[in-house]
Amino acid sequence: MKSKKRDGVSIWWFLVPSIVLLILIIISPVGLSQKGPDFLDLSTEGSARIGDSIGGITAPFVGVLAVLATFWAFWAQYEYNKRQYKYMVKEQFDHAFYEMLSIHENITDSLRLEVIEQVSTNGSLTNQREEVVKTGRSVFRFMYEEMTVYEDEMVGKYTFANKKQYVGLKGLFEGHQNPYPIYENNHNVSGLDHYFRQLYSTIKMIKENDDFDFTTKYYYTSILRSTLSQYELIMLYHNCLSSNGKERFKPLIEEFAILNNIREDLLASTAQLDEYKDTAYNLNR
Repeated sequence: MKSKKRDGVSIWWFLVPSIVLLILIIISPVGLSQKGPDFLDLSTEGSARIGDSIGGITAPFVGVLAVLATFWAFWAQYEYNKRQYKYMVKEQFDHAFYEMLSIHENITDSLRLEVIEQVSTNGSLTNQREEVVKTGRSVFRFMYEEMTVYEDEMVGKYTFANKKQYVGLKGLFEGHQNPYPIYENNHNVSGLDHYFRQLYSTIKMIKENDDFDFTTKYYYTSILRSTLSQYELIMLYHNCLSSNGKERFKPLIEEFAILNNIREDLLASTAQLDEYKDTAYNLNR
């Protein structure tokens, strides 16, 4: 609104003097041609050159008026072009941004994890096992809360029975002093690489847009953040504390408060909250 007001004021600065000047040009010949005192009487035959006189008097004013009108026209065109450019930049960015959101959603929906679970009958587990497929956002919750995590890297699809196991990544983060190498080498976690890369690319695109101020950038990252479930935020939180995202992704998380809605009660430990700057959780902190 302020910019529009400034534009309006700038137009009147040219328009008002132009109107006043035009009125003076129109009425001055009438006034100068009227009979008056001898020394001002321009109505006699001796004043036949009144037209030339008036032309000589008014020509500079007409010239100045033409310059002002031309300048005003160029200024109006300049302001219009500036507004059009901003509109086009935003329209192009919106198209790219929502296309990236659509890709992110497609990647999330395409996540698939095949697991073997014990069959439950009447609330009790049996010795029977069945293959269950986790898809979409349910993959994040399963990996964090239920998936069996082995302390040693798996060889193909097989592990040794005497290896230490944890219930979910949450159990790993709770029970191991140095969990991130195990997290990084887990083959199921590696299946999320394209998910995190695409998420990083979207936030980076917003960050590197020089036509937007921080408030606008924060607006777009807030839209992106609103699409993330609680378990996606938890997995993002841990991914950016690992070597996978600590160097490049974590600073973006801190700059745009991506963890603003994270549920601390779901974390294995709140001690790691200090690993992030306060702005990762709230820009006002």
